[in-house]
Amino acid sequence: MPFGPEVVLPRHVLANAETLSKFAGTFDKEQVRRSFLRALELIQLFKPNLSPQSNRCMLVFEIMNVAEEEALRRIMAVEKLPINWQYDKEAKVLVKTRIDEAWELIRHASPRMHLSIHTIIGSLLMARLRGYEGGSVSSVIGAIWVGLDPERPAEYFAEHIVHEYVHNCLFLDDMVNCIFIDGEQRLGEVDALVQSSILGILRGYDKSYHSAFVAVTLAELNRRLNRPDRHDFLLSRVPKTLCGLLAKQQFLTPHGQAMLADLNAWVEARIGSCGNR
Repeated sequence: MPFGPEVVLPRHVLANAETLSKFAGTFDKEQVRRSFLRALELIQLFKPNLSPQSNRCMLVFEIMNVAEEEALRRIMAVEKLPINWQYDKEAKVLVKTRIDEAWELIRHASPRMHLSIHTIIGSLLMARLRGYEGGSVSSVIGAIWVGLDPERPAEYFAEHIVHEYVHNCLFLDDMVNCIFIDGEQRLGEVDALVQSSILGILRGYDKSYHSAFVAVTLAELNRRLNRPDRHDFLLSRVPKTLCGLLAKQQFLTPHGQAMLADLNAWVEARIGSCGNR
């Protein structure tokens, strides 16, 4: 049983990473992570520390230059970093432990997915902001902002990493293959709204599209970690989101429609067809 729909699976993700690396002139088949992250550094306007020299995703607790700060602020959607944005010494020790535990949970659930995440995610940018747990944005592919309380169980960290990995997979796929026919503003208009699988409220088509892929991938993660209640909850809103997405496919390119069809097939195999859910 695949870990999730095609767009998040390692074979698809790594093919996109290879395409981008070739476009940027950095491709090296022996150094996929390094060549992909170097491509991002060349192509993207915002420049976080993606740690391309490392062989795995790194934790970044310190900002070394203006460009790195600008990238972090972009992801956090703030004009200025809050005074207490950094984890203190004790919190750093604990959060490192939680993330190590989270990596083991992900590796246990899917070794190939674990490798894929370490290939396309250069760094976890560690920064605290009251009321937020982290995130990612399409203009800073390859970096995940983590702001979780270190007291949270490792499962929350594992979910957060996989959640933002899925967003990065979709950002990358949209960059390489083009998913949507228009931008965020048009996709946020009333006729394009669809209920989000994650928040349970009406959101722009692109955001709800992302939410469905996130929800099913996190559901599969929790199924493999033997957390059936969490698995069932994550899938509970997917049918309504998917039906809404299918009804408004005019907002998708042929490629975006193909990815949605693949998601629909993944869901049908588990909880039935759209009309019968």
